Amino acid sequence: MTEMTGRIIKGVGGLYTVVTEEGRLYKGKARGILRKQGKKPYIGDFALITSPEEGECIIEDLIERKNSLIRPRAANIDCALIVFAAAEPELNLDLLDRFLIFAESRNIPEIRIVLNKCDIGSTEVINKLESIYKNIYRLHFVCGKSGGGIEELKQGLKNKVSVFAGRRGWESPPL
Repeated sequence: MTEMTGRIIKGVGGLYTVVTEEGRLYKGKARGILRKQGKKPYIGDFALITSPEEGECIIEDLIERKNSLIRPRAANIDCALIVFAAAEPELNLDLLDRFLIFAESRNIPEIRIVLNKCDIGSTEVINKLESIYKNIYRLHFVCGKSGGGIEELKQGLKNKVSVFAGRRGWESPPL
């Protein structure tokens, strides 16, 4: 059996998909001893795996995380995107600040603010957001309906483990 390191990119019902540095995909389960040690694999975890058969693996151990979230279960997050609407519902800066504080407390190295519905939001709201946050966080102004600003946002997230947060809570983007 070959021992190697990989990153967990998917987990459903105790079955995990792990990708190695070479880009090879393996599917398998975690050893029971990990559960006894209180270790639960999260999406984004780096893991030591063995491969008894081609395409299959056993997660032997997890490498220490630099950060993590419990919901969704995600680890080693590179970027958090805090998404709020410019209108409908009205922008709530107190709630936005709470999300930013939470992301900062989780040691996520890059935090961005994404303002959606810029097509219907007032210029006053957009200018207010810019005046408060532009020197602290990277800002993205997008329109989900028309797709405006989405491509630039996607380009900035390539090869990063990212999570999205907003009024509906934390969500991991599809991998």
